[in-house]
Amino acid sequence: MKCYSAYIKLGGNSLIKGIDMGRLFSFKGLMTILLILMAGALGFFGIMIFTDINDNNKTENTATDTVEQEEDSQSESGNNAETSETSSTTTFEDAGDLISRAHSFYNDTTGYGELDDGVDWKAQSEQAGRFLSYIKNQSFEDPPTLQADMDAVSNYLEEIANGSQDKSNVKNAHRYFHDLDIAINDFTNYKEVWGVTETLGNG
Repeated sequence: MKCYSAYIKLGGNSLIKGIDMGRLFSFKGLMTILLILMAGALGFFGIMIFTDINDNNKTENTATDTVEQEEDSQSESGNNAETSETSSTTTFEDAGDLISRAHSFYNDTTGYGELDDGVDWKAQSEQAGRFLSYIKNQSFEDPPTLQADMDAVSNYLEEIANGSQDKSNVKNAHRYFHDLDIAINDFTNYKEVWGVTETLGNG
């Protein structure tokens, strides 16, 4: 095979010996060019694929973060709603449960000298509202005198729930639940009976 040389004319005068065309178009030469082109193509597509994967990961991470934030927000909203629901519609198992819990509340917040040390009227109003809501939506027949006692204590609870800061309302509500706890729940940790309820009388 003859080898031909290519010449490139520059400036019309100088001739520079160029590429050996025989070597360029030989099998080895063609394979070398092909390999170079394939390597370049693979490198190009590799970069494109890597860039695309990174973009997809960023998009997925952003979407995941958004979903997680929404779930956290919904979870917090759900927790707030549950807390609000629990606090606004406290339920009791029965009259005995209401009486026991009300008596404990007044012991903790107004008993043993607490009433004279200062009253958290917001807490008193909120709890009185919960006790009152339950009483208003129930009927009490066992024993028959319990309904009259619940009606009587409701008068004090209503005053407190409506914002009255008259300590006598708290004191009287406490005494009713104290005596009812003895009568209904066999409460024994007491020193005296107030004699304010029909259900217990003077004990």
